[in-house]
Amino acid sequence: MSRDQSLQGTSWWVEDIGGKGVVDMSHTTIDFIDDGRVAGDSGCNRYFGSVEIGDSEISFGMLAGTRKACAPALMDQESNFYQAMGKVVSWEIAETGLLYLHDAEAASLIRASQIEQ
Repeated sequence: MSRDQSLQGTSWWVEDIGGKGVVDMSHTTIDFIDDGRVAGDSGCNRYFGSVEIGDSEISFGMLAGTRKACAPALMDQESNFYQAMGKVVSWEIAETGLLYLHDAEAASLIRASQIEQ
C-alpha cells in the first residue's frame, strides 16, 4: 500500500494542535476524501478544500468553511487549526497508528487518531 492510499478515504480525530491539546468534545476532524479533497469539522464549523499527498509530503490548499459563531475557546481553537493546516508540509503515521502533520522544521503541528470506518 502506498503512503498516499493510507490517507485517502480515511478520517481522523484531531487530538492536539501545536502542542496545546484541544477543547474536550470539540470534535475537530480531518477527512481525506478521494480525488485530492479534504473536509471535516474545525470544532466549530465545517470546512472543505484540496490536498496534495506525496510519499511524505502533504500540501493543503485554501480551506473554506461555514461561518457560525461558537464559544470563544472553540473559535480560538479553530483559528489555531487553520493556521497549523496552512503550515503543514509533511506527514507520517507512527507505529502507534497516530497521524502526525509536520511543518518545514519537522515540528509536529497536528496529532490525530484514526476514526474507524
